Amino acid sequence: MKGANGELAEGGYDYGHWLAADPDAWSAFDILGVHEYESQVAYAWPADVNGGVRDKEVWQTEMSGVMHWPEQGPSTHIENGLAVARWIHSALTLGEASAWLYWWYEAYYQNDNEGLALIQGSSTIAKRYYTMGNFSRYIRPDVFHAVRVAGPAPDKVLVSAYLGDGGEVVIVAINESDAAVEVPIAITGGTVPGAMTPIVTSATDNWAEGAPVTVTDGSLPASLPAKSVTTFVSN
Repeated sequence: MKGANGELAEGGYDYGHWLAADPDAWSAFDILGVHEYESQVAYAWPADVNGGVRDKEVWQTEMSGVMHWPEQGPSTHIENGLAVARWIHSALTLGEASAWLYWWYEAYYQNDNEGLALIQGSSTIAKRYYTMGNFSRYIRPDVFHAVRVAGPAPDKVLVSAYLGDGGEVVIVAINESDAAVEVPIAITGGTVPGAMTPIVTSATDNWAEGAPVTVTDGSLPASLPAKSVTTFVSN
């Protein structure tokens, strides 16, 4: 669903506004299915739908790097993995998505990035498979519900945080820069974990678990390798 700035006032992909304009249609469904192909980013819930308050679940039901789109590939490298992580971050934080799905497992029609794990003619698992896993393996449905962006971050660093029903905390930090970055992440509200374990996907690692990092005075000293996605899981 596009924002309320009129760029698709006459139709296009903006079917959400058309549904919202019909009370019978709007009441007939619970989940609004969307894709990110059009822009590779999510859109915030429009201010002119239900007063700007989201009243439907939003599911991103299909996304990939197909021919003629940015990140079309074929690629198995970390740069593409970072792009996919950025798509997911945008959907979960800005788009408030309750679900995010890749298209399918292996490239089929042509040799591009439409497959999450495999491109044609290769048995190498693509890095996007692992960077998506930095979200999906640790932020589980029916356990984690709250999503918060964890404050300002350095350039080319994206940070989001997730709170579980049992007080579990997961933080996902994306470092798209060519250099390692040290980022102090403040954790406020509720019970602050004593330590968090980093799980890193980079050019050389796939879900590599590091030593627990102590949280001191509500601050997690996060060390992010160059071109990496790091998931911090509360102990």
